[in-house]
Amino acid sequence: MTSSPANITDGIDTGKIAAQIGEGIRQQVTATGLTDTANALKATSATLSDALKKFSTTAHDFSDPKGRHGVSRPGCFEAA
Repeated sequence: MTSSPANITDGIDTGKIAAQIGEGIRQQVTATGLTDTANALKATSATLSDALKKFSTTAHDFSDPKGRHGVSRPGCFEAA
């Protein structure tokens, strides 16, 4: 029985091999918890971004309580 390079590739299902490799990678990523960590970081980032926006607004209100810089702040505290 003689095999040439063309005959060797005849029995190989490259699509199935690629699917198995992809599934193996997916399982490894899931096992590492990387996906869960990425989701947790995304949620933390959103929370921090919201907190920073609120802090920025509050800091501005403290520095310019009467809106002297052309930005009206309804409901802002009045300086004594």
